[in-house]
Amino acid sequence: MSKSLLVEYMPFKPIGSLTESSGAAYGLPGGFVVQGVLQRAGAKNQNGRVYPRRILERECKRYEQEYITQHRALGELDHPESPIVNLNNVSHNVLKV
Repeated sequence: MSKSLLVEYMPFKPIGSLTESSGAAYGLPGGFVVQGVLQRAGAKNQNGRVYPRRILERECKRYEQEYITQHRALGELDHPESPIVNLNNVSHNVLKV
């Protein structure tokens, strides 16, 4: 299996930081707050899929209810082998969509 080079990317930009006290509201010890594009409706993603706006809106609402509001929207850097997030490797917590 050959790996392809990522040629298009949209970087996240820092918009602030969390101190230990401000991060406590999110269950976080502190860190950076960044914003950026996670997915675009009607555009091919890196998996070669195109999602319609109505599907992305539905899934964003579900993700917000089931993960973000419960402070469980954790993720690891890159794409780990397993879909189960290893808490030792958590790199980010999604706060808002």
